[in-house]
Amino acid sequence: MADMTQQARLYAAASFRYSEAYNTLAFLYLIITFVLSLGVKLLENRLSKGGKGS
Repeated sequence: MADMTQQARLYAAASFRYSEAYNTLAFLYLIITFVLSLGVKLLENRLSKGGKGS
């Protein structure tokens, strides 16, 4: 994750497009968080059923 933040910072510094760089970064973090949360929820549901799948 630090790599994404570093890339956004470098892009913003080079292009002076700070809002675009950091808004894009925030959106990517939101997507990553959503996907991981969904994965954990599915895993919890599977484990609560005794690990027999859906």
